[in-house]
Amino acid sequence: MEAVKQGSAVIGLRLKIRIVLASANKTSLEPLLGSRTTDE
Repeated sequence: MEAVKQGSAVIGLRLKIRIVLASANKTSLEPLLGSRTTDE
């Protein structure tokens, strides 16, 4: 439920015997890609 408090997208499915919750979290790709510089 912390994702809901932070304003993230959340979807829930209720089946007969199960409940499924999923959330999406935006992250920055910059730390994964590293800094890119162009040499002129």
